[in-house]
Amino acid sequence: VPFGFTNAEQDSLLLALTDSRFFDLPDTLYPIPTVWIAPDPGPQILRVESGGRTKSLFWLYLLDTADPRSAAVQKLWSRLRQLVQSTEAYRKLPPATGGYL
Repeated sequence: VPFGFTNAEQDSLLLALTDSRFFDLPDTLYPIPTVWIAPDPGPQILRVESGGRTKSLFWLYLLDTADPRSAAVQKLWSRLRQLVQSTEAYRKLPPATGGYL
C-alpha cells in the first residue's frame, strides 16, 4: 500500500520533532530497571532524516516518564502514531490481526 505524508503532515511532524528536541536526545533511552512488561514489545527504533541530519533513537519499555527526555519521546511517538492513523492510506488497510497496537 503506497504511503506518504502531505506537506502539512510533514510540517506537523517536524514541529513535533522540534518540540521534543529529537536531534538533541541521546541515541539510547533505557527502561526503568526494576519494571517489567509482559508481553515485552521489544526494542523500539525511530529513524529520522531531515535537513541533512540523520538520527536513530533506540529505546526499551517502560520508559521513566519522570525523565523529561523519555516523556518527550513518548509524546513524539504518540503524535507520530496519531498522524499515521489519521491518513486515508492507513484507514484503507485491513484490520490488524496481531502484533502490538
